[in-house]
Amino acid sequence: MREFYSYVWRSSAPRQIVLRILAISAALLAMAPLELQRHIINTLAGHEHFGPPALPLSEVTREQNGFERSVPR
Repeated sequence: MREFYSYVWRSSAPRQIVLRILAISAALLAMAPLELQRHIINTLAGHEHFGPPALPLSEVTREQNGFERSVPR
């Protein structure tokens, strides 16, 4: 089994390193607050102020809960 892993590492080490970096980056970004993610994406896209400012997650949740309560069943 060790020979198999050795062969895989020799044949695809650069691709595995890139995939590990992408996986770690995605995990770190998933832990980041939503506002930070929006800022990063807007900066990379070249739009510092893309659309209206985002509401904090607590405000969005409050609005959704209020909407659900106000809808008659």
